[in-house]
Amino acid sequence: MLLRREVFVEVSKRLVRYRQLELVNENLGEKAIALDLARRAALDTFPTVAERILGLYDEGAPIWHEHRHHVMNDRPCDNEENSTRAWRIV
Repeated sequence: MLLRREVFVEVSKRLVRYRQLELVNENLGEKAIALDLARRAALDTFPTVAERILGLYDEGAPIWHEHRHHVMNDRPCDNEENSTRAWRIV
């Protein structure tokens, strides 16, 4: 039985803009870049490499929130890389 996981990810606007400058020839929008960064951070919250490789997850459609979820203030994040932080909810 697989546990359903929900992950809240906070991506720095500064990082998104920086990546846009790096990828200027690809003409990607802010949301596409933010989604890619968020996806990577969310996948890194899986405890084992096997879970990541086997694809034991459903990315579904992302939900964009304007305000921080309370878990982001209640506890430390489960993964942080390049100012992108992810909190896993089981």
